[in-house]
Amino acid sequence: MKVNLVALRQNRSAERYLEAVKLVLANTPLALILMSNDLAALKQALALTKDKRPLIYLGSKDNINEIAQAAKEFNVPLAVSETDLEKLSCLVQELN
Repeated sequence: MKVNLVALRQNRSAERYLEAVKLVLANTPLALILMSNDLAALKQALALTKDKRPLIYLGSKDNINEIAQAAKEFNVPLAVSETDLEKLSCLVQELN
């Protein structure tokens, strides 16, 4: 098995999450996945990592407009999820 990316998930404060992002940036060249329900913290993390073009995980029906705007603003990819395939299709169409 070979590690080829690092996923950072915010579980606590935004400050702690951003410290972890900085730590990872300083210590690995691997691709990043940013995971946070806190849009402000996510945008701050995107500003720090914009040169690496991290994947934002996860857009859903609850946050699709805000998180899609952040993805466009920072020109990064966005993963979306929905339990129903038909609803997932609608979410993806909203993004296009």
